[in-house]
Amino acid sequence: ISTIKKMIPPEIIAGSFARPFDTKNLLLKMDMLTRSDKRKEAEDNRIKHLLLVDDDAIFLTMMQGCLSDKYKITAVKSSMQAMGFLNTQKPDLILLDYEMPVTSGPEMLTMLRKTPATASIPVIFLTGKADRNSVMKVMSLKPNGYLLKTMSNKEIVASVDEFFRSINK
Repeated sequence: ISTIKKMIPPEIIAGSFARPFDTKNLLLKMDMLTRSDKRKEAEDNRIKHLLLVDDDAIFLTMMQGCLSDKYKITAVKSSMQAMGFLNTQKPDLILLDYEMPVTSGPEMLTMLRKTPATASIPVIFLTGKADRNSVMKVMSLKPNGYLLKTMSNKEIVASVDEFFRSINK
């Protein structure tokens, strides 16, 4: 260890382990270091910020879990909470449920498009509404996409990834 420390600058040495190794401690430390490296790398590459808007807390939690490896996530349970959040923050994408109490997803999208500060924020509907009338109503509002909750988590993440790839071309 002392020989290595003479050859490698101390600021790039994350830690050292003397023999005999405590394997459990070694693995925990290595896991912690690689996670923080991945987080730092993602932040350095300007991690995209998603706003999830859905009144189903279980679905929100599930989506946070599958999207948070790649994206910064803010989750809210209503359109009104989302509008309050948007007064101070501008996410890179909003994933919006169709059917919510008080203010529906289509109503929220209409409000977003009428407000200059939020008009350019991309919105993809992520909903269980698959009937033709609901889809046609929303598509007339020109969202950036329409995903169904019945899709697998992997498909949803892939669709979000593809959206960002398509706008970065």
